[in-house]
This record gives sequence, C-alpha cells and structure tokens, in this order.
Amino acid sequence: MGVVALAVALLCLTAVPATAAGAPQTNAGPADTHASTDVPASEVVDYAVVPEDAEGEAGDRVAVDIEAIDFTEDGDGDVTAYDLTVDYDDEILVFDSAESFLAEDEDLDVEQDNGTVSVEWNPNAFENAYDEMIAEVADGEASPDMNVTLVTLEFASLSDYAGETAEIDVTDDSQMWHGTTELESYDGDDVWWGHGKVDIVDELEDDGPSGPDGPQVGEFTAVSQGGFVAFNEETEADAREEGVEFPARSDDETPIQIRGEIFDDGSWQSTEVSFPTLEASGMDVDVYVDEKLYGDIDEDADHMTAEGEFRVVIDNDEDTSFEFEIASLTDDSNALSGSGDIADDGGAVTVVDNEFLVEDTTGDSTVDSGLGLPSTEEGENWIELPLDIEITDTDVPTGSVEGTVESEAGDPIANADVNVVDELDATQTDEDGSYAFDLPVGTYDLAVDADGYYETTVEVEIEEDETTERDIALEAGDPALEAILVGDEVTAGETAEIVATIENVGDGAGTQDVVLSVGDDSMTESVTLDVEEEASVFFDWETSTDDVGEHTAEIETEDDTASAEVVVEADDDEAEDAEGADTVSVTSQGGFISFSEPDDVETAREEGLELPAEGDDDGAIEVEGTYNGDTWRSTSVDFPDLDADGITAEVSVPDGLEGELDPESDYMTVEGTLTVTIPDAGSFSFDVELTTDGSGALDGSGDLDADGGSVTVVDNEYLVSDESGDDTIDTVLDLPATSPGENWLELELSVDIEEGETPDTAAAEDEDEADKEDDPEQSAAEASDDDESTSGESAAEPAEVEVDGESFVAHSQGGFISFAEDGEDQAIEEGLAFPVQGDDDSHIRIVGTIDDGTWESEQTVFPTLVTDSGVEAEVSAPDGLSGEINEETGEMTATGELEVAVGGDPDTTFSFEIDTTTGDSGALSGDGSFSDDSGSATLVDNEFLVDDTTGDTIIDSQLELPVTESGTNWFELELDVEFDADGSESGDAGDESEETGAAEETQQDYGGSLVTSFGQLTGFLGMVAAGGLVTFSLASRVAVFAGL
Repeated sequence: MGVVALAVALLCLTAVPATAAGAPQTNAGPADTHASTDVPASEVVDYAVVPEDAEGEAGDRVAVDIEAIDFTEDGDGDVTAYDLTVDYDDEILVFDSAESFLAEDEDLDVEQDNGTVSVEWNPNAFENAYDEMIAEVADGEASPDMNVTLVTLEFASLSDYAGETAEIDVTDDSQMWHGTTELESYDGDDVWWGHGKVDIVDELEDDGPSGPDGPQVGEFTAVSQGGFVAFNEETEADAREEGVEFPARSDDETPIQIRGEIFDDGSWQSTEVSFPTLEASGMDVDVYVDEKLYGDIDEDADHMTAEGEFRVVIDNDEDTSFEFEIASLTDDSNALSGSGDIADDGGAVTVVDNEFLVEDTTGDSTVDSGLGLPSTEEGENWIELPLDIEITDTDVPTGSVEGTVESEAGDPIANADVNVVDELDATQTDEDGSYAFDLPVGTYDLAVDADGYYETTVEVEIEEDETTERDIALEAGDPALEAILVGDEVTAGETAEIVATIENVGDGAGTQDVVLSVGDDSMTESVTLDVEEEASVFFDWETSTDDVGEHTAEIETEDDTASAEVVVEADDDEAEDAEGADTVSVTSQGGFISFSEPDDVETAREEGLELPAEGDDDGAIEVEGTYNGDTWRSTSVDFPDLDADGITAEVSVPDGLEGELDPESDYMTVEGTLTVTIPDAGSFSFDVELTTDGSGALDGSGDLDADGGSVTVVDNEYLVSDESGDDTIDTVLDLPATSPGENWLELELSVDIEEGETPDTAAAEDEDEADKEDDPEQSAAEASDDDESTSGESAAEPAEVEVDGESFVAHSQGGFISFAEDGEDQAIEEGLAFPVQGDDDSHIRIVGTIDDGTWESEQTVFPTLVTDSGVEAEVSAPDGLSGEINEETGEMTATGELEVAVGGDPDTTFSFEIDTTTGDSGALSGDGSFSDDSGSATLVDNEFLVDDTTGDTIIDSQLELPVTESGTNWFELELDVEFDADGSESGDAGDESEETGAAEETQQDYGGSLVTSFGQLTGFLGMVAAGGLVTFSLASRVAVFAGL
C-alpha cells in the first residue's frame, strides 16, 4: 500500500483488539462437510466459511457474523462474490435482516424460508472491472481479502428459550468466487462450510468500559513525538516504509494532544483529544474522538493503556468516513513492542497495537482501495505512538451524593442506571433502590433510567466533605410494540404457520391487542410485555384449493404494522385433474372510475379516471382464469399503472377476482378487493361487485355466446372507507368516499372462453407425438409445412419464399465486421468473422427479387450469434435490404438497417444503417463478377456510423457506443449469388453436396448458432456477452479513471 493510502488511514491512532473468527477445530472432507474429527480444518482444507458463535438475550436481537478464513501459506485469497445458504434453528430464532460492509443493502439478494436463509452478493462484471481499475491506479485491492466478515445475519430470539442453544450451519451447497474480470469459483473440496451456535441467556453481561472508581488525584497532558500507522502491510519493515509518520512536537509540527484526568484507582479518562489535519495526496484527513479515550496508568510499573473509538473523515465529507475502536498498550502487541518510563511528574511512553482490525469502509471505492479498507486480517495493521506525558497532582476537594430511585408510588426501583452526564462515572441501584457517588466539588447532572420508566435528568450540587441527599422519582413509561412477521409456503390443503415476533421498544410495560390476518381470516391476541421483552404469536391458517396464489399476511399493534407473503401452491394431483377445465380471458376495452361524485353519471364520467382499453400505450387490464360453466375465478390479474390527477396509482388484487358467468343469459359479475398503492405515500383498499345488471344509476350489458363476447359491468353501490394515510393524496382522491351512490365504476370487457382439453384429446395428441418420434419423415414434413407459413425479415430459421419475376439467392462465403478500430489489419484481427456456407455454423442467406437493375430482399436470415459463455445476440434486418445490381458490369450495392438485440432482449437493442458496395468505401475495396445464372460479390462499407445505443449504461460503455467516427467501423461480406433460383432451396450447393456425400451437412438448420471466440468479443458483437467484459489495457483504464 502506498503512502497516499496510508496517510488517510494512519491518523486513526491505535485500535481495539478484535478477534477474527477462529479456525474451526472440527472439520470434514468433501464427503461429509460437518462430520466431527480431531484434525483442525486448517490441515484439511485451504479455506473456511463459518458462523461466529454468538450470545443473545431471550426476546432480544442477536447478530451472527459469517466469516471467511484463509489457511493457505501465502494467504492471498480474495472474495469477489458469494451465494451462501445458512440453516438455523427456527424454533428458537426468527430471521430479521442481513447486512454486509462489502455491499450496500440493496445489492444483497436475501431470501428466507422455514429455517433457511440464502444471501447472494454478485456484483456485475463492469463493477468488478471498475474496482480493479481503481485498485491498479490507487495501488490498492480490487476485492476484499479473505479473513473477512462476509455478512452479518440478525435474528430475533424467541422469548421462551433462555438457556437453550440454537445451531447455525453454512451448508455445502454454498459457493464463493474470486477474481475480477473472470470470476472463478472456489473448489468446494477446498472449503470447509462450518457451523456455529447462538447461546440464549436471560441477561448479557455488560462488557463496556467501567468508570473511574474513586476521586480524581491528578491530570495530564500527552503530546505525540513521532510514530507511524499503516494498514494492510504484512511485515513491520513494509509498514514503517509505507506508513504515515505521526507529527512530533520537536519538529515544529502540530502534534497529537491528549488531556485527561487521573483517578486514585489508576484509571484515566480524556477531557480533550485533538488531531492536526493531515494532507494526504491532496486529501484533507480529520480524526475525531466522539466519546472519551480511557485506560489505565501505573507509574510504578511504567505501564499505560489507551482505548476508545475513532472516526476518520475524508475531505470534510461526513459521507466519506469510517470508524474503528482502539486498544493500545506499552506491552507487546504481536510484532510490535511498547515501552514506558513514568515518574510522578510524567515521563515517556510508546503505546503500540498490531492486533486491531478495521471492518468499516468509507463507501467510496477509490478511497477504500487506496486505504485497503476493509482491513480485517490480524497482524497486518500497525500503530506505534510515542508520547511525552506531563502529570500534575491535584488536590481536588470532593463530596458525595446518595439517595434512592423510586416510582411515583414510592416503591424502590432496583437495577436503575444512574450516570453522571459528560463523565464516565456510572452505577446501578441496589435492591432497595439506593445509589451513591463520590465526586469533585461542583454541579452535575445525573441521568437516571430504568426498564419500564421514562429517563429523567436531575441536577445535584456537590459540596466539599458533604453528602448531598437526592431521591429521584421516575415516571412509568408507555409501551410501544414493534412487529416482525414471517410468512409461509404450503400446498393447498395444508396449514400455513405464520409467526409474528412482538417486541416492546417503548419506555414502559404494557398490554395491547395484536391483530393478525391473512385472506379472509384473522385472530386477535392480547400481549403483555416488559420493556425490551419479546413474545411470539402463532397463527395457523387452514388453506384450501380456493386459496391457491399469493397472499399478504398482516399484523397490527397499536404502534406498528408488518406484512409477509404467504404462498399457497396447487396440489400437483389436483392440478392434473384441472388440466381439462375451461379457461376465460378478459381484457378491458375502456370505462371509468370516480369517487365522491354526488351528481349524475355524466358528471362522474367527466370528472372520473378513464380506464384503459386494449391497444392503449400503457396496456389494458388483463385477467386470466378458470371457468366451470357457472362461475369463474382468476388465476392472474394484471393492471397497468393508472394516472389520477398527476398521481401514479399501482392497482393490485391480492386475493384475485371471481364471479358468475352465464353466456346463455348474457350475464356476468366481477367481485373482489382492489388495493391501490401510491408510491412513497400509502395505499387504500375497497371491495367491488360489478354486474351486467343495473347498479344504482348505472346500467350494465352483455352480448355473450359459448366462445365469449363483450360485456359492460358496473357498480354504483360500493364504498371506500379506507384512506391512504397521506392527507394530500386523500384530498385529491376525495377519500374516504362513504356516501352510497356517489362512487362509480364502469368497465367494458372483451371475454374469451376456451374449452379445456379433454383427456381423450390429450391422449390422442400424445399418441400423435409418439408417432412423429417413430416416423422422422412425418415430423420433417410437418416442419416443412410450418416453414411455408413463415414470412418477413427475421433471424429465425428461413422459410420457403415464393417470389415472382427474376429472383436470386445469396449465401455468405466469409467476411468480417468490426467497430471502433483504427486500421484494416486490426479490424480483421479483432473483428467478427462472417460464416461460410458449409461451415458447421449457419450462414447469412438473402432471398430477393430483381426488377430493372434494382433488387429487394424477400427474406434476410442471420444466424443467432452465441458467445463462449452462452449469451446470444439476434441480428435482423427489420425493413429488409435493397440495392442496385448490374449483371454485366459486376456492380452491386446493398443498403438497409441492421438491428442487434443483445441477449435476445428487445430492451437492450441498437441499430445502424449500412450502405455497402462492390466498389471502394474508405480503406476497403469490394469486387463483383456475374454470369447469366450465378456470380460472386464482395460488399464493403468503411463509412457507416453507429449513432444508436442499447440504453444499458454498462453494455454501451463496454461497446463504446455510440461509434460516430467515420472510417473506424468496418464491414466486408463475401457472397455467392444464384439467379432465377427457387427461394425455398439452397441452390446448386445442395446438389453439389449430394454428389460429395455431404447432403446432411449442407441441409443445415439456418437457425443454428455461431460461436465466437473471446478475441472476437472486442470487435463487432463483443457486447453479445451482455455481462461479459471487453478487456481494457491498463493505459485505457488509467485514462478512464482520469476522466472520472
């Protein structure tokens, strides 16, 4: 790591020792990942991914770190991506969330189900390449080293399991990758997927800093006299050479300065800590101590410690900062040795720390790479800080304060926290509620807090050699119940178990009614909780076939709501029985909806929101369902987003739609609950019952037969009692709308009824398919019939084309295409070679007609292009190709638009125009020669531009789109041309192949694949990888970085 990187980090002084996850002492080989053995994992595998053991209070949150450990000698393993599956004891723990300092929360893909949570972090290739580029420029790391916390899982422990232990296992179907531009998976046989445990206890021990015990006896000032700090350095020599030196007072620099108080128990605490601002490669680095530094000092033993937390801010930007804790000492710390020489009036110490870790990051990849953050391997971070200390004895007059903490009713409160504000002095009350402090003379604020009560602060005056009596009464607090809800996934007919965890995060104990609901069912349970106590509420929901689909379970306390998804899947056996059921498809053809309009229907229609019709830009309402001859029920409902007075509304039907359907009487109903969500505002729901009969002032209608038809369903009687919760939205939408007859809904629908496949029909089709397998000629004949129905310009398998007048068929015989290349040789080397007829891959084929020296294509077929990684790109000429042709002179041109769909995705498509010729174009020269019935042409274009982009920033960056510099794009296509050819045949080539016995090879599938090499990815269609990465030279990466 360079000086630039370290200058930022090294002012962070010393660090608290933190222990990385230790190597597991049980291990298994590949056959049994978790089998117990006496051999340490480090002797069997190279790496381990293990949950760190944790401890949590019953009814409280507990965090479990998943650690990656490197056992190899060089220790250079890194982590670029991972996909972890973690099993946990869901009888004791309820999963809450996952977070990682390696990525933002939104970059983690987290799923959990029935005691298993999967966490995936997989940055795309462009992000990895960018990080690698930054690392090369900043002399840092492109991806985190091993010996790092991959992810922290947070659970809620259920309140009834104190004294129990929950097992946590990383399963062996997990994966972890390393590398940047080319991800490589760690071999599963080389990784120990470990296990850990969570001990559930009644109460955790307080391991925080203890305050001074006794009066102040002195004060001190310490100033830095040099030293250094370094991150991510393997040896002391490298650390001293690459690290940043601390300032020394003797060098006329502003030193680090610490002022503090010394107490008679040998402890000390800071009253002031100041760091000078350092400039590191143009960056300002400020170090802050938000709380106090503290430690011990022993003048007789020449011993001192210094502990605390530091915050480092880069360039005065609080968003670019990181934190870590410190614990330095005058004794040995790994490879560093401290020292001390302390007398009554002061002396000199050197405090060191070679054990601290920095797991935080700034979030800026450039800064983090330069600093080597996170720096999580013990022994690779170094701090050495020499200090000159001046000690002054103080004869501070003292007094004391004592009293009782009690409730408003006068009952003593045990275990209440009593803290001296802005000091480290703290205590807890005894069983009788009593407390006492010895303090220097002065005025102090005492902060008093206890479970179930509001915190209060009182002022006390301490007088010399006097005891101040101060009883403190606390007001009982109010409860506040927060909820976490976990859904379930079951098969219809099974019981879905929905689990809610309720925690009292308020200031007092209390009782509340909790309502848990799903579908049409709900339950209410009374919950009583002390402060910070948790309880679990279970709801067993009996499902049926009517419940198939996705449902939202909700829980509501007086203070909070939560929801979770409950999925009911169809029973496979019942699904097979339902395969022959009739289906119904419904599509909206217009209509309107209006709230709180008391006038007539015309006013409601004018003031209401127009509903979409099929063919509208935003799409129509579409419903698919099943129909049994009398009633119908939706299997899917799709609403487009609606715009109401500039407000975007997302409409959903959480429990589906259903109703009656009788074609003979032209009758249909539509019933269900509509939920309207206003993004970033709120949502509201209401029930509708639409009918083709009359409803209030609205009249419906129907025109149906056995195949469907059209209906107008109406509802002028529904009410909207719900509100969105946003005052502005509710005002605009006139919510709530609870006056009968003032809400209007009219929906025009087209209805399509399809008769289900009978078992006899299905059996006949299965038998027919079996016959085709036994008779390839029959199958081929039917495929040929299918081809006859294909028309237009596409990249699919070519159809037989019937043409009038003189015709031709052209087959590619080679050539190439390349983008953004400066010379022809480089364009040929880096470009994509076009296929030759007879290659294993399909070739380009053009079928066209000729009329008075001009030609137009009837069909243009490009093979699907496939990269080594399996990503496809589809090339087409959507409007065909055309040009001029002169059989006597051998001149030919071809112009048109080519469209490329990366990955076959129409959302990542770009297009460009070509104007090829057999003459000269830029640095390319074409050629042509024709006879009466055949010929050849080499078409070239070195002047075309690509102004379009795919719209995907990453793909466009990789392809350098748009490419608008003339002469840098290259196109050369060699063609064999047959005149007066039958467009359904491949011309003479087919006959020639028969003569050579290669008929099967020639009669190839034109929808086949063209596999490109990695080198070709940097030419035309390098982007076909669509997630693969065009390679950049180091120079180009530096140039990009400089441009950023």
